Amino acid sequence: MGKVPANRPPARTTVAALGVSLLLALGACTSAPTVEQPSAEKSPVSAASVPAQDSSQLDATAASVLESGPSPTIGSIGGDWSVFALARAKSVTGTAIPEEYFKEYIARVESALADASEFPALPKLNESKSTENSRVALTLMALGKNPSDAAGVDLLSPLADLEYAGAQGVNGTAWALVAVDAAGQTQTSAKLLKDLLGQEIRGGGFALAGDEPDPDVTAMALIALAPHKDDPAAAEVVERGIKALEAIQLDNGGFESWGTQALESVAMCVVALATLGVEPNERLTKGGGLLAAMERFRSGGAYRHTVDGDPDPIATDQALLALVASERLANGKVGLFDFSDVEDAR
Repeated sequence: MGKVPANRPPARTTVAALGVSLLLALGACTSAPTVEQPSAEKSPVSAASVPAQDSSQLDATAASVLESGPSPTIGSIGGDWSVFALARAKSVTGTAIPEEYFKEYIARVESALADASEFPALPKLNESKSTENSRVALTLMALGKNPSDAAGVDLLSPLADLEYAGAQGVNGTAWALVAVDAAGQTQTSAKLLKDLLGQEIRGGGFALAGDEPDPDVTAMALIALAPHKDDPAAAEVVERGIKALEAIQLDNGGFESWGTQALESVAMCVVALATLGVEPNERLTKGGGLLAAMERFRSGGAYRHTVDGDPDPIATDQALLALVASERLANGKVGLFDFSDVEDAR
């Protein structure tokens, strides 16, 4: 999500200064690279054609996330994304993930939602950040719970308000679309999809501000567009987005955003390609590919935000999301945000 996918700053009318560098994304006011239209030879590959991968790093990272946050909370750090990643990792990792971990999270969410003082704007978890609703809804669905009736609260209903969903910028719209698609809410999905497509920048890709594609924001938009890739308009935007990422990828395989080369940018691109059904090293190949680029940030089972930094919980969460998405694709399983393999996901 560094770049936390469900906690971005407002950007449609202004880019606010932030105290946490992990949440920054800058679009410089220069022209984006010209990109080609979709081509048949670069269509997403099927999961069955992707070779098996070594899952030992996934196991180590899952264990690291569990060790650093054994008691999950509601929030973007040590909370929802950790729980989500571990829930989606269960079928592809050898690391034992106790069911009590997930039960504790569900109990905390339900208890918090039942306490009106903790979330006074219910069903909005935050009056201006729709990504709070999207993130918790996605995590509940990954655990087989219904986000439309979470302790009597419909977490998805606020996402039908395009103004609220998009108040944070592209990322707000994107994650709202991911959540409602996962829940099968087609009417809201159609509105959000149209809104998201309209936010593509000139030349391809997405940004919070300016005319230069941001790797994190573009990747988030591609994740949201994945279920719609058979729609001709969405398919063209997807291909232009991937081309934009290819154009801004650095020779070492990473990306620069707000003047920083961060693990989160690489990880988000891995998630995007895997969600689209594209093997992560097939399209963004510089520096040996995205997975090789992630290795530069690794510290044992954990990951650093920057190559010379300390192990970071947000970076490690996002690395785990990337590893799980890649491993699920390699093993022919449904995508990271497709909960058809989760019992009672609706």
